[in-house]
Amino acid sequence: MDTTPRHIFSSSEPKKNHLTFGLEVEFVIAYIPPNGQDPNPEDPRQVTGIVTERRKTWLANLREHVAATLRSAGISAVASTPYGEYPPRSSGASWVVKHDDTIKGPQLEGHLFLPIEINSPPFYFGTDAPF
Repeated sequence: MDTTPRHIFSSSEPKKNHLTFGLEVEFVIAYIPPNGQDPNPEDPRQVTGIVTERRKTWLANLREHVAATLRSAGISAVASTPYGEYPPRSSGASWVVKHDDTIKGPQLEGHLFLPIEINSPPFYFGTDAPF
């Protein structure tokens, strides 16, 4: 059984002739700010959080949490750092989790939103592509 990741592509064709594409997923994560009132106290789900410090720390924690969740599902993923290199050095064949301030959440009383963007590694088009 071939265990090569589906997005890794080798061919006798010169690399410059390969067409690539990527995927980008954008979403927001809702949270209740520290010292905020629960806007839905009748909701039976337990609220757990990673939001305990400054917003920059929240974003860094969230990016790492999303990347860790992807890794636990068997998807290679890295979290970008706010002041680090982009893409992170280890991101060649990994999905990259970052934030994008152009992503806006809805106006929802009692909630704030953290923006997340996930970028895929390059995928290849071609007659001998694995998918």
